[in-house]
Amino acid sequence: MSVYLEEQYFTAKKVDYSLWRRLAKYALCHRTLLARIITSLVLVALIDTAYPLFTNYALDHFVLPRNTAGLVPFSLLYFCTVCLQGFLTFSFINRAGQMEMKIAYDIRQDAYRKLQEQSFSYYDNTSVGYLLARTVNDIANLSDLIAWSVVDVVWAGFYILSNLAVMFVLNWKLALIVISVVVPMVLVSRLLQRQAGEQALSIFKDIPEASPLLSGEDNAYADELAGKAVERGFIQVKGQALAYLPLDFGDSRGYFAMLSAARRRDLRRKMKLRDAVEVESIALGDARFSDRSFREELYAMYLEVYEQSRIHFDLLSPSFFAALLGGAGGGVNGLVVCYWHRGVLAGYNISLIHNNLFIDKYIGFRYPLSRDLNLYFVSWLVNLEIALQRRCAAYVAGWTDPEVKAALGAKFTFTRHLVWVRNPVLRRILYLLRHFFESDSNSLNRTT
Repeated sequence: MSVYLEEQYFTAKKVDYSLWRRLAKYALCHRTLLARIITSLVLVALIDTAYPLFTNYALDHFVLPRNTAGLVPFSLLYFCTVCLQGFLTFSFINRAGQMEMKIAYDIRQDAYRKLQEQSFSYYDNTSVGYLLARTVNDIANLSDLIAWSVVDVVWAGFYILSNLAVMFVLNWKLALIVISVVVPMVLVSRLLQRQAGEQALSIFKDIPEASPLLSGEDNAYADELAGKAVERGFIQVKGQALAYLPLDFGDSRGYFAMLSAARRRDLRRKMKLRDAVEVESIALGDARFSDRSFREELYAMYLEVYEQSRIHFDLLSPSFFAALLGGAGGGVNGLVVCYWHRGVLAGYNISLIHNNLFIDKYIGFRYPLSRDLNLYFVSWLVNLEIALQRRCAAYVAGWTDPEVKAALGAKFTFTRHLVWVRNPVLRRILYLLRHFFESDSNSLNRTT
């Protein structure tokens, strides 16, 4: 069994100011919008600073002296302040979203202009799918970074400054004491961080936990690894739920018989559109995947699913996708199940067959056509039928959507993550809050 170690490094790296200057130019192209965002953020920071002053005034004038004189105008002022903050918060969120979209548009315009200036040889060596992934994902990340970094920096900066100002006005001696303590603490923590080395966070990811899909030897190895890691201070966090369906029924009628009456009716209603879909199975390595335009169409549909998904796994590269469709030199046993509607490819599944398991690995949909055809449910039943025809022991339906798959009769086997946090305080906090990161387990517990 393979175990993957992922490390994230949180050490301070030299800031590339030239890059930030180039990115800032896109925000400065919209100065009026930027000024309105900054104005809203400054006012919100000032209001946040005022709330403790409101509390202090209420304690001194109403609570301690048990006096209600002036309480009504104070309450009205407090209420108006809350409403103003709500309006300003909505304002900067709305305008920051506008800024994000405008910046993305500007960057894409520059990118498309640059692409038009490239030579033909550039496109011979660079796939369209790769360019699409870069222009969709990277530009979206850049626009998000620019717009919301303004929000974070401006609000946090003015909030700190306004708090310092209030502290000095109320009690300058106490303010100096706080600064004399906080500043050395920050400097010491930075020094300790550098001396501690780069490895701030280590994760053993997706370790099986008594999986019925693995051998006893594999499960024993996983348990031994987890036990030794926990002994050394790693935190064990329950991972995602892997859905699978034991194929202990002979055909689709046997599958429907195991479902509840309500689920059978719902699934049969969704399956009425199956006749509108033509199903085609193509083995990995087939000559059809040598067609570059067909591969790029499949990759673009994979990206559609990736972009609309709430949970993102690693983004597959076009080169990996091409190698997989090509059968990886004959080393991969699997097939691509395509769903056609009136000559248009509406969706597909890439499934692998390994150790007598039918594994639904990757999926691509063309939206909104795939939703109109209920392809999620149609492909579920088609995969079951193919797995039964090939006499597989189980259909492995993958991660995500545990509630839907549970309703379709799936069982689940969980993985676990072993997490090492270098900072002992953060490690203790993570241990106490670990259950909040176990989303699949919490979701399935709510449905049972």
